[in-house]
Amino acid sequence: MAEFVFKVVFSKKRLPFEMAFFIIVETVLFYIRKEFVSAAIYIMFAAYALLIAFFLASATLLFYVKVKGSNIKVRTRFGRKYEFNASDIEKVICSKRSSVKYGPLFYITVIAKSKELCMECRMVGFNEMAGYILEKYQNGEINKQAISENCQKELYRYKNQEFLEKKKNKRS
Repeated sequence: MAEFVFKVVFSKKRLPFEMAFFIIVETVLFYIRKEFVSAAIYIMFAAYALLIAFFLASATLLFYVKVKGSNIKVRTRFGRKYEFNASDIEKVICSKRSSVKYGPLFYITVIAKSKELCMECRMVGFNEMAGYILEKYQNGEINKQAISENCQKELYRYKNQEFLEKKKNKRS
């Protein structure tokens, strides 16, 4: 049996672009409206936009799932931490949602100790988590009723990154 050590996190590649977008929008709005809007209103609007940018960035930077052996540690988008063992997993749900911007998005939702952990295919480590869940399920550490037959098939596809090949073929 292989010892699992990996991390699932949001990709941070887009973060600088998102922050630059907010800075550019703020600058443009200042120059366009400086004659029409008082400084107090502009400062309030700028504070509001920076608050939104901060929450977007913190959600990306704070969230992680660390896996070491059978122990899974989670830090939520809001910074709360909790952990559970693979044997505590009560249910695993594999789902697909369509996005106009990104196309089909695939998700793994793990329910353990009345906590819900949702990971999406764009996260770094998503395929490793799918493989981890499959192996723990096959070893009997995860309850046999926790994963449906269809979800097992989807996890196998996620593990082997077959869902990426379909997305690439559709774009070609």
